[in-house]
Amino acid sequence: MLRKALLAGALLLAGCRSHTFAGTEFPGAPPAAEIVLTAHTGETFRLSDSKDKLTLLFFGYTNCPDICPATLGVATQMLERLGKDAGRVQFLFVTSDPERDTPAVLAQYVARFHPNVIGLTGTADALKAVEGAYGGMSEVEAHNNGDTSAAYEVGHTSRVYLIDARGVLRLAYLAGVSAGDLLADIQYLLSA
Repeated sequence: MLRKALLAGALLLAGCRSHTFAGTEFPGAPPAAEIVLTAHTGETFRLSDSKDKLTLLFFGYTNCPDICPATLGVATQMLERLGKDAGRVQFLFVTSDPERDTPAVLAQYVARFHPNVIGLTGTADALKAVEGAYGGMSEVEAHNNGDTSAAYEVGHTSRVYLIDARGVLRLAYLAGVSAGDLLADIQYLLSA
């Protein structure tokens, strides 16, 4: 009898343990900065219109050779694994290269990934303001001899930010986060 009681108590305690987030938590639960940019559909996107959804936010560009497609691939895997709950989550891909990443270019790019991936662009000033509000930064590699048609790369912050359904900036993930880690954190927040 004592053995059964101890086992039941251990199971109860195991179920009460809090979730350990894979991402780094923001202290004080700050409100997420508003985002007002142009979506890949050509429509205005406002973060404040996304209440009741978990939002993942990432800065990058469509010509990125590695981190951006890898991160969007991980996001796609996570969204697919969420199943019916995927409709409660969106992934914002904010360009760091407005010179090349027009809404049409972003539309073609995000179409390779999950339907809940939204490409966002805007003026250089608007994008820098959003980037700065989230502690990100980017820098365009100098054009060769001023030739803006030449290929170039953009160095950019490679974090994924998680904004909860109340508009609170909750977590940040380093590049290379796994789909499983994102999934575990998101499932926990969706069930809370």
